[in-house]
Amino acid sequence: MFALIDVVLTIILEIFAGNIMSVMQVPEASFDKAVSYVRICSGGILIIIAYNVISGVLRGAGNANLAFRWVGIACAVKIMGDLLFVAVWGMDAAGAALATVLAQLVSVITFVLVLCRQKLPVSFSLKQCKIYPRELKRILNVGVPIAL
Repeated sequence: MFALIDVVLTIILEIFAGNIMSVMQVPEASFDKAVSYVRICSGGILIIIAYNVISGVLRGAGNANLAFRWVGIACAVKIMGDLLFVAVWGMDAAGAALATVLAQLVSVITFVLVLCRQKLPVSFSLKQCKIYPRELKRILNVGVPIAL
């Protein structure tokens, strides 16, 4: 489900980034930078979703401390990325967006590596990565109203 959401959101944001910035009344001076930022971040939506799903699973399994550690890792990588991409290489908003996506990617990769070595109260396999219509309906019946 999240992969499908990712594809749809990425396409929408890539195509309509300029229109969205116009609706948001982004000032002309920063318009192109804002469009670039949105397009780079939209390319990393799957990574950001993966990070949040893994964090949610860990918190749901009672391991909020491990999820919290990865927030720290993401923050540290984001700060280093901002310093490198923005301060050193002068990439402006594009550098900030790239640092954001890179920070989440590093967190997801290290998350997965650690999870592969730990004994968790839940099991996970690639076979489970499919849509179960009945379960999806139950999740959406609760999740959509909360999200709205």
